[in-house]
Parts: sequence; C-alpha cells; structure tokens
Amino acid sequence: MSEKASGGPAKTALVYDPIYLRHDTGFGHPESPDRLVAIMQRLEESGLLRKLRLIQPEPAPMEWVAAVPTPASIERVRQSCE
Repeated sequence: MSEKASGGPAKTALVYDPIYLRHDTGFGHPESPDRLVAIMQRLEESGLLRKLRLIQPEPAPMEWVAAVPTPASIERVRQSCE
C-alpha cells in the first residue's frame, strides 16, 4: 500500500496493470492504449500517481463472472480470449 506524502494512507486507489495497454478496441474508439498512456503520464507528471493507492488487478472468481451472464455467453468470451 502506498502512503501519501503526509504519511497517512492514500484514500483514492487506482487499479492498473500494463496488460491494459494490450486492449485494442480499434481505430477511432475513445478507449485506446494511447489514451491510457497519456493518463498515466499525466498522473506521474502532476505528482498525483504517488498519492494513489495502486492496486494490482486479479482474476475475478468464476462465481462473480457467472452472476449475471448465461453460461453460453461466458464460454464464448472464454474461447475468444484464448
């Protein structure tokens, strides 16, 4: 857990992993690796990044993933990710 410059715990967290840069939604989509790189650079340059609690993402338990979609749709997503 990171600590703020004042010594207290950070109150705002950021879930981030460089693997996010591999998510390519295609040309013209607002969500892109370049956008994420720019956000992370700005957080670093402004000093805000060191004030955030950085959280490493973890795979979600299958019970959470299966809470809403159908088993068939989960299987389609799983197959497309392989």
